[in-house]
Amino acid sequence: MHRARLHSRVLSFTLTVAVAAAATGQSPVAVIQIGPFDGGDVGEAHAINNAGVVAATQFVGLTSVAYIWDHGEYTYLGSINGGSTIPLAINDRNDVVGSSNILGFNRHAFLWSNGQMTDLGTFGGDESSAEGISESGVIVGWAEVEAGTTRGFVWQRGVMQMLATLGGTNSFGWSNSSDGAFVVGSARLPNEYFHAALWTDPETVIDLGLFIGDRFSQAYAVNDLGHVVGYSGNGGSENHAFLWRDNTLIDIHQRGVSPYSMAQDINDQGEIVGYGNTYNSSRAVYWTPQLHMIDLNEIIPPRSGWVLEVANQINDAGQIACQARRSGVSTGALVSPVYPTMNLSAPSPGAAGASNTLAVSGVTPGKRIAFLYSRRGGGAIIPGCNLQQNALQIEDPTLIGTTTADANGVASITRTVPLIARGQTILFQAVVQNECAISQLVVHEFE
Repeated sequence: MHRARLHSRVLSFTLTVAVAAAATGQSPVAVIQIGPFDGGDVGEAHAINNAGVVAATQFVGLTSVAYIWDHGEYTYLGSINGGSTIPLAINDRNDVVGSSNILGFNRHAFLWSNGQMTDLGTFGGDESSAEGISESGVIVGWAEVEAGTTRGFVWQRGVMQMLATLGGTNSFGWSNSSDGAFVVGSARLPNEYFHAALWTDPETVIDLGLFIGDRFSQAYAVNDLGHVVGYSGNGGSENHAFLWRDNTLIDIHQRGVSPYSMAQDINDQGEIVGYGNTYNSSRAVYWTPQLHMIDLNEIIPPRSGWVLEVANQINDAGQIACQARRSGVSTGALVSPVYPTMNLSAPSPGAAGASNTLAVSGVTPGKRIAFLYSRRGGGAIIPGCNLQQNALQIEDPTLIGTTTADANGVASITRTVPLIARGQTILFQAVVQNECAISQLVVHEFE
């Protein structure tokens, strides 16, 4: 994926601080479901740009259908020849690249732009795939020369140029920076092993190396500072995520979080995402710029039912496109930071069969505030609000009522809680819709 610049860095910094504060019990994110739509069975969110637009897939029968998701609206991308299509990167112009089946199981790299899909072709072989795209439309990927020989490529204005190897026969381009200055991937050495590689132009390749005792490495993403992430290992449980920075390969794996790890993407703030393994399942993980590794499932709203399996990409606002599972169904998910500015109290006295009061402070005086509840955590878009401003952390919210904040920015509402709620856990949140302002999430079990 490209790494496009975002001039406001406040959001990403806030995510880092919020994640560090998650130990207090508060969730710093909302989780928004991405598909499947229109009869789709399963899906995945593959890529995200800096506006929070997601490139995703869903399966309809045996066919993978590609689309872009923009705050609940989706646009299908089509295919080269009617077959399965997988989008792998998207830039801030909503140009999408990936691979699309052309005949049988063979696939070709494509560019989708302004509703038109272009077949990028190969180097003469049967297959190719586009893996990253810059803001100016420079595309990187890989293409077959002949059976058994694959070379990474840079594609620009209709011309596909090969990426150099490290002395072997093959190379792969997996990602590029937003300005196209850096390309990363892997290249084969004469001994047949692949090493993570960084290209500053198609003919100039740097071997990023690997950890002592390992046999191969792969580089999956690069930011505009030239910082690279990927993994080094021998396969299976011995793979460790790495960060390459200042000509140094840094092992960022943490055994206490998962037995092995893979770094998939890095933004310009130095936030990294990927996944680890817990022996019987995959878990999406996040590294702060201080290189603390966190299981994303530990900071999502409670009672959501989400299992985040792979964090594929992160934008400069800290939003993450994930492969996830819910109620046994594999689907895409967007993990988006939230920024509570109001303080909501727990219901008082907190007992079923009695009148209970919810109070909120920190409201703009005179603003109308809505009190909401739900039995399920996760996320929901606030009507009229961009997800990068805020999102609710509850799903299918029910309105308790509205009231106006007093001169001190305080508002409250009192309602009778039915006796049937005894022993039930309810989630509460308050929102000022026209300000896109939210309270923190309150979780309460009624006595």
